Amino acid sequence: MNHFKMSLLDAHTHQLRKGAIVDVAPATELHDGFLYSKGIHPWRVTDDADMDLLRRACMDPRVVAIGECGLDNVCDSPMELQERLFRQQISLSEELKKPLIIHCVRAHDRLLAIRREMDPQQAWIFHGFRLKPTIARRIIESGMYVSLGSKFNDESAMIIPEERLLIETDDDPGTDIEEVATRVGKARGTDRMGIETICSENLTRILTQTLT
Repeated sequence: MNHFKMSLLDAHTHQLRKGAIVDVAPATELHDGFLYSKGIHPWRVTDDADMDLLRRACMDPRVVAIGECGLDNVCDSPMELQERLFRQQISLSEELKKPLIIHCVRAHDRLLAIRREMDPQQAWIFHGFRLKPTIARRIIESGMYVSLGSKFNDESAMIIPEERLLIETDDDPGTDIEEVATRVGKARGTDRMGIETICSENLTRILTQTLT
């Protein structure tokens, strides 16, 4: 596992890549040499969602995070059902002591309210953040990490504290993590290597308990 500690950088991807947390469905078979997250996405919540299957899957040491999961006010899934499954995955994150990767679209007030109510101890990573600084400040003040992908608001990128910053490639197979680091570095007035160092250290710190 020491190899991953040294090279882990991409906080969230849907491509099978080393040095990354690879997002897969709960029933997906895992390959040695990679790190994963598993969760029930708000687009795919159902009344009969198998939380027992997810729990068993997430006990695998190769699964280092829960998610992506969260709330999405644009998709067709009923919000009541989204919230119920989200709460259950928060509880799973706490039980297994693994961080939570958050998907949130136009539901930030509710997300923050649930976070305050449940008072989680595990890290939350708000993935693919593209929004304005006003919302970025609220997310940061709540204690979450903010992960930037190939598209982001430059002003928001500038105000994220170093200790809360992460980067990712998400579902874009044409973007590599070095390119994202370069773009984020330009927005923050620093170089690619500086961003990579900061984000690798942050992600490794988040996952230390899982990786050891």
